Amino acid sequence: MKILIISPYYPPYASVAVVRMASLSRFLIDKGCEVTVLRNNFDDLDQNLKTTSIPKGVKIKSVNIKKRSRYITGFIEGFKSYRKNIRELFCKNKYDVVIISAGPFFTLPLCKIIKKEYGVKCIIDFRDLWIAEEIYKGINIKTLISKILFYPIERSAIKYADAVVLVTKGWRNIMMKFYPKYRDKMELIYNGYDDELLNDINIIQDDIQQLLGVFGKMSYYSKEYAKILFSAVKKLKNKYKDLKIVQVGLYENETDAIIEGINFDPKDFNCTGFCDYVEGIQKMSTVSICILIDVRKSGLGTKIYDYIYLNKPIIYIGKKGTDLASFVESFEYGFICETEEEIIQTIDFILSNKIKFLSNKNIKGKYVRSVQNTKYYNLIKKLTDNIIFYGD
Repeated sequence: MKILIISPYYPPYASVAVVRMASLSRFLIDKGCEVTVLRNNFDDLDQNLKTTSIPKGVKIKSVNIKKRSRYITGFIEGFKSYRKNIRELFCKNKYDVVIISAGPFFTLPLCKIIKKEYGVKCIIDFRDLWIAEEIYKGINIKTLISKILFYPIERSAIKYADAVVLVTKGWRNIMMKFYPKYRDKMELIYNGYDDELLNDINIIQDDIQQLLGVFGKMSYYSKEYAKILFSAVKKLKNKYKDLKIVQVGLYENETDAIIEGINFDPKDFNCTGFCDYVEGIQKMSTVSICILIDVRKSGLGTKIYDYIYLNKPIIYIGKKGTDLASFVESFEYGFICETEEEIIQTIDFILSNKIKFLSNKNIKGKYVRSVQNTKYYNLIKKLTDNIIFYGD
């Protein structure tokens, strides 16, 4: 079977945005599929952001994309560049299935072209929501106008898609309400931790340091909640002298401002910079508590699955009642904190009682990417049933 994946973010670009399609493409190769990926050209990328390896056996075609300050200009130019490359690929190759990763969302109009011009089965994979997204940082007129302008583009893409994949139940429910006519196309395939890459990781559960670990973004989703975490740790230092925060991910200027603003001791915060997935998990294995800061109503993100793999206590800092809050709370030692006082009490409870696990049950099995990739493979097989594969 010949599969084309359109994923602007893909290795070697070092970002969480590449993980889902990188894992899926590697899985499909192992299943005997021929996989081509159309992605952004990363030749001129800073070497610090170019550490993720391309899965063996994947054919790559790169697209030159210029960074634009205006979203609409970037959208139009990105779409035109990818459209040109799509047509070049289809002139020389035949594909059984095309998977479109979104975002970025300039890839969505390609679905109509692929269906109308080439008649190929097409799956849209929403790594993030677009039009239907909750504007968790506050809505404004500019954002509202942009959403109205782009709504017909998303609706058209979903109309022509054979399947639309969402990564959380909440997102699937939102999209079903937004597009009730196409609700039967909506499929749920979760993210997960990459079990294939983590086979040889040694998780440290004993003699761990008094470390609060954040894997990925620290202040991005909410400066307010990041600030109360730092403030809580500052107060806890009276009791726990060695207590520190480590961020395994890219440094954020917002965090710098928080540290300065509350006079937090910089020696009690360490940011590693970007690490590849396996190295990042290994560094996170040394922490005593995993921290999630988020305010999205229906997003789960990807790091929650990595935290489940680590099987350490999780503290979610953000609004109560969100999908992520409810998910974290479903585990034996998953905690929800919305105030500084709650954070102080929870960290004290975990450390004073020497709680080392998220759960004493075997919780990892259903949260692995191989299970989710198998669901993806089965979806592809269902869509291509009775088709003579070009790759066979």
